[in-house]
Amino acid sequence: ISGPGIQVAEVNRYLRNVDDNAALIAAAPDLLAACEQAEYWLNEQAEGGEIVQPDEMLRVLRAAIAKASGNAT
Repeated sequence: ISGPGIQVAEVNRYLRNVDDNAALIAAAPDLLAACEQAEYWLNEQAEGGEIVQPDEMLRVLRAAIAKASGNAT
């Protein structure tokens, strides 16, 4: 099905991009916080400070990635 000068597939692709962009914009604060937290943890370990459990770092990073990709639960 097509309309005057525009394909339905093109509209669907555009709408998916809008949804993807909205999810990424909404997740930006979580992504920044996760990156800042990961940087802090890695710096602490590099300087011989607090030992961070990898599962905690992965949990925070995975949650931010899931939100950005629209797969948050």
